[in-house]
Amino acid sequence: MQVQWWLTIVVSLLSLVSGGFWIRSATARVLHDDEKTDDVGMKPFAIVDNEGGDALDVLETAKLQSKWNRLAAWFAGGAAIAQAISSFFFSLP
Repeated sequence: MQVQWWLTIVVSLLSLVSGGFWIRSATARVLHDDEKTDDVGMKPFAIVDNEGGDALDVLETAKLQSKWNRLAAWFAGGAAIAQAISSFFFSLP
């Protein structure tokens, strides 16, 4: 019973962290910077969306959201594995 309790704690914590990362991903945005240049001094290609009066760099925002989504997926996967172990070993008669 002790192991099942710890697995439940692990599932809960991993799920909470995963949810936090997904909320962060959904709200992540990168503002467009007119002064930004690449290694050779050229201004990089940018798609800009004017959302709520803020000029957003769509490509950089997508990169940032992908980072947070990747972390969320890892934690969600860990929670699913812990839940599967708990269900398999402790739900059988």
